[in-house]
Amino acid sequence: MMKINWNILKEDIDKLKENTIETFDMYGNIDGQFEITFDTIKFGYVDTEIPFGNELLLSWFTILIKAVIELNKQGYVVFYLPDTTKWLEIQEKENVLFVSKLELIEKNVDFLITGKNQPNLFNKTNHIDKIEKCKFINCVLNESKEFINYICSINKKLKDSITIKEITALYNKASS
Repeated sequence: MMKINWNILKEDIDKLKENTIETFDMYGNIDGQFEITFDTIKFGYVDTEIPFGNELLLSWFTILIKAVIELNKQGYVVFYLPDTTKWLEIQEKENVLFVSKLELIEKNVDFLITGKNQPNLFNKTNHIDKIEKCKFINCVLNESKEFINYICSINKKLKDSITIKEITALYNKASS
């Protein structure tokens, strides 16, 4: 079972309400709490009782949407998990995704996401989870759309920002 949870703290919601398009685009991200869970593989946390969150939510959703696009093209994707030292590898076999946690071996990597197998750059851990491809894609796209809509409901002007237009364009590409 895959699950994505996210939370924007009240103080960050208050900032978003006051943001102009220019300020929002200049900063280019939204702080909050983020959690992604497969069966045994889990990153991040969401706890509304903890008044702290430093995950870059737009970065998370952008990377996950790009992962969907790569999976649809290649059937394979490796991507960086923001604010961690870990990467995820997802391989498709007959509409089932095999999700592996990776550890970077190399010191310098010039990508955050790729559809090319890079075995010389990573060590695989023993954790491998399975999920149906359609469940992964639906989870990412549904939570991404909810996130975008929520941001725009906080401050309707942000719909016209470059940042929201870019993530919406990625979402539209992934969902088509």
